[in-house]
Amino acid sequence: MQKRWQFRQRVLFCHFFSCKVFKTYYYLHRLKKGVEIMAEPIYKALHAGRFYSRGKGRHITRCNPEWELIFVASGSLDMFAGNQKFHLAAGDRLLLEAGVEHGGLSDYPVGLSFFWLHFQPQNRSAVKFIKSLPQQAAVSDRLRLTEYLQFYLSIQSSSPGDQTAKDIVWQLILHELTKQSQPDAELSDHPDMLPPARLVREARRIIQLKYYTRISTSTIAAELYCNADYLGRLYRTTFNTTITDDIHTMRMRLTVKLLQNSQLSIKEIANRAGFEDLAHFRKIFFRTYAMTPKQYRNINASGYANSE
Repeated sequence: MQKRWQFRQRVLFCHFFSCKVFKTYYYLHRLKKGVEIMAEPIYKALHAGRFYSRGKGRHITRCNPEWELIFVASGSLDMFAGNQKFHLAAGDRLLLEAGVEHGGLSDYPVGLSFFWLHFQPQNRSAVKFIKSLPQQAAVSDRLRLTEYLQFYLSIQSSSPGDQTAKDIVWQLILHELTKQSQPDAELSDHPDMLPPARLVREARRIIQLKYYTRISTSTIAAELYCNADYLGRLYRTTFNTTITDDIHTMRMRLTVKLLQNSQLSIKEIANRAGFEDLAHFRKIFFRTYAMTPKQYRNINASGYANSE
């Protein structure tokens, strides 16, 4: 009886083991197929760079075999593509179709800087999707797109053969292009705007004008002749963020701009952004970008840049 029971145990164990092995093999096979599918992107990201103008020359007239993205970081750019003319201001992006002649309409102005990135759709659905986007549009989050493009240039510089990494970053860039830039509804004028709405509107206006100075919820409330706690609650309810967080957001935007485009020291940048305490500045920066200001500057300093 005991031998029979031991035999049945062995049979059940072998059956269980064989099922587990089969399932494991099946799932590994499916996972491998999934990785293979992910490794075949519908877009291939190509060469890219950032252009800085010294006030000379203009964009050459040419016809590229691949698509091109242009994003104006500062200044303005006048271009044509086919029979269409475009005026790009800071924060605008332009998609140039493959096989369509394009070029500049005027000389580069001083202060112009723009990113350019060539890419190639890999199938018809990719072409159809990119053609469905507006050819010219204002970017909803300029800072984020700038960071993605700068990160792409960093990868291109440090690991030029890592096509997978470049394609992944391109997908992030493409995701930003699909977002529509919308005006801030809370800041728009309305004939029946209630006093509380005007109050938070003025508070945000003060932040945008004075974020790099010594301001806080208390100083803003004093300027608007209202209670600081009341203003803070009203601001959070309206904008889903605090006054302090909004001040830090504006200061961080100025910080990364100075880190990328100036030779100022970290302490000088912190002071210009409105931080008196360097340790507090570093803490806020690390909480926002998960790296130190020096690391951010080193990453964004690499990449291809060209001029006239």
